[in-house]
Amino acid sequence: MKNYYNYYMDKPCLFRIQKLKSITIFYFLLIQTINIFACTGGTSNGSLSLTSSYQTRSVKNGEYYTLNVTACNTYFFSFCGNGGTATWDTELTLLDAAGSTQLSYSDDACGMQSSITWTASYTGTARILISQYSCNHDQLSTATLAYKVTPKTGSYCITDNASYILSGGKTCVQLTPEVNDNKGCAWNDTKVNFNADFSVSMDFYFGNNINGADGSTIVFQPISPTVCGTTGGELGTGGLSNAVVVEFDTYDNDFPTHAVDIAADHIAIDTDGSLLNSTHAAGPIAALASNASIDDGFTHTVEIRWKKATNTMSVYFDGTMRLSLSQDFVTTKFGGVSQVYWGATASTGGLNNQQYFCPSTPIVLPTQLISFKTECVEQNKVFYWDITHEENIDYYILEKTIDGQSYQLIDEVQSTQSATLKTYSLIDNTSNERTYYRLKMIDKNGNYTSTNLISGASCKNKSENLVDYYSLNNQQLTIKNTGEELSYKLISTTGQLILEKNIGENTKESIVIPSLNEGIYFLQFTNKSGNLTENKRVFHSIN
Repeated sequence: MKNYYNYYMDKPCLFRIQKLKSITIFYFLLIQTINIFACTGGTSNGSLSLTSSYQTRSVKNGEYYTLNVTACNTYFFSFCGNGGTATWDTELTLLDAAGSTQLSYSDDACGMQSSITWTASYTGTARILISQYSCNHDQLSTATLAYKVTPKTGSYCITDNASYILSGGKTCVQLTPEVNDNKGCAWNDTKVNFNADFSVSMDFYFGNNINGADGSTIVFQPISPTVCGTTGGELGTGGLSNAVVVEFDTYDNDFPTHAVDIAADHIAIDTDGSLLNSTHAAGPIAALASNASIDDGFTHTVEIRWKKATNTMSVYFDGTMRLSLSQDFVTTKFGGVSQVYWGATASTGGLNNQQYFCPSTPIVLPTQLISFKTECVEQNKVFYWDITHEENIDYYILEKTIDGQSYQLIDEVQSTQSATLKTYSLIDNTSNERTYYRLKMIDKNGNYTSTNLISGASCKNKSENLVDYYSLNNQQLTIKNTGEELSYKLISTTGQLILEKNIGENTKESIVIPSLNEGIYFLQFTNKSGNLTENKRVFHSIN
């Protein structure tokens, strides 16, 4: 029988009424039990090799094709244009390698034809099955299938309505446009470890309409790099029961009772898979102490800090600690998994706002900090800073990062409350790889300021270094090569070639690259034989 649930949802309204008027009662009984009607079975007819441009292939009803998939890449299969076409009522089903678990399904995406867009949640193989309406594989009808893959770009696996945008010279992730009933999720390509101290910081734009909706979140979850929850007041996280959600809610969902929300735009921590109930694990509390709206057309710095010793999560908003919760999430929420995915989600409903986030911009430092620098002492990276008038500073934290958003705590040191010049130092002997560092100063009220990122040099033995030094700062690339002649490329996270050049033996050079946006880039070195010898992440900061 026909899948009337999908059929009803996909057909134009007038056609729905005509097609369903004789089975209206039966339909409403069915809708309670039918979710998605997918086809299985079929006969193998080889494999598909997908590229980033649409290709086409003649296919038959009842055939399936195997393909290799990579997590976070997005795959497209269509009889609806881009060279795809069919004259009969098609159905497409994307299945796992065994042909049993449905990954995606489409019926009547355009008239009687089908189209699938699917972001892979794993790396492995899958199969695309071509069927005639009602999974009828008896008719040997032919059609032309169009297909392509869009590789993951940037540092995030993005799903649904999320996309990359440029804002203020930075590559940012837009979670929702100013469109009703949208949602977007973005998961970073590095995990955080709840068995160690860490922090995550981002600049959020919650929109410019104080009467808009609905808000954004920062989420930690062990489920998948492509999972996304429900829309509206659930902020893209509804149903993620294994997740720890820090919500930044810009809409009052239950005026005037306020059993769940408060009148002010607020922060809460949720652990039960639903933001629309009264069982917040912590909060709600106004995001700003003034109760002002946060969908005010400005960006706001958000930081989540985790302290393993006390299993405490603290939420900072514009440098001020607003909310905390102590709980062993590894045991209570993550099923014993300590390294989990992290990212951001947002949604709109009957109202909307543009919502996006960018790498965090450091808060302006007090003039008391004179310098912050690093050097190698033997094979250790040593960090020094000079400061005056630190009477209000409680302690300092040294953190490192590879992407400018997820930070690992290296060490911390108490302030001596000196009123004169004081020099501090800390050592990072956790890794000899090149990473980026910042210094945070926490005052007695728990508020903080932080420095710009600085590059920590590789402190390996000289004989181990291919390139002795490289940095990318203020649109200037600097490389010091103490080895053989090399060629190098600077490539953006979207695959754009920014620069390609040779550098001679025992040479140091600096190259200005105008209009280079702040963010992550890749620096690839190749030797005389044409072999790729190093592929390094480089964080470009604009001071």
